[in-house]
Amino acid sequence: LFRAADKRQHTPPPALEDDGLGPGDIYVEADEVADDRNGEVVAATGHAEVRYQGRTIRADHIFYNTQTGAVRATGHVVIVNPDKTVQYGEDILLDDQLRVGVATAFAARLQDNVTIVAGVAVRRNENVNELNHGAFTPCDICTQSGKPKAPTFKIAASRIIQDREHQVIYYTNAVILVKGLPIFYAPVFWHADPTVERRSGFLTPRIEIG
Repeated sequence: LFRAADKRQHTPPPALEDDGLGPGDIYVEADEVADDRNGEVVAATGHAEVRYQGRTIRADHIFYNTQTGAVRATGHVVIVNPDKTVQYGEDILLDDQLRVGVATAFAARLQDNVTIVAGVAVRRNENVNELNHGAFTPCDICTQSGKPKAPTFKIAASRIIQDREHQVIYYTNAVILVKGLPIFYAPVFWHADPTVERRSGFLTPRIEIG
């Protein structure tokens, strides 16, 4: 069912946990940490981890540019954000705030059990995410034992824009699938961002099976 409005209370983000780092400090650890001859790039290899302002990055390899603050992470990348949402990818490039960047083989687990995946994801700024060849689902993608399963409902699209400022998710060439079967196509489709406090319009679809 499509709901015209959602009156759930939005939970404010939790305060940052005290990890012992100062506001401008960055923490790097790995099995092996080395810098280049100029000392501009720190390379962390093997169980690499970077922490900055409540955000944690884990990957096989992490490269930190001490001049620009940019970070590149490759291989089984996991990013844990201050609000406990989690992002995954194979190759992720981030700015000096570990926020704006580009990711390949991207997936994100957001609030309210929402999952977004994409071949390529671009975070334009703190409010806008662009995903190419992506999919959105509010359904479980794992069984109780932790094994992956196909979601009951999902929206696949050639392009997805998550606009947090305007509290909307937009789709280009959207296909709605139920139990893996396409049931609806729209060249342009949108619904309210399910993480906002309230918004009119099409919200996250809810599938009820009697």
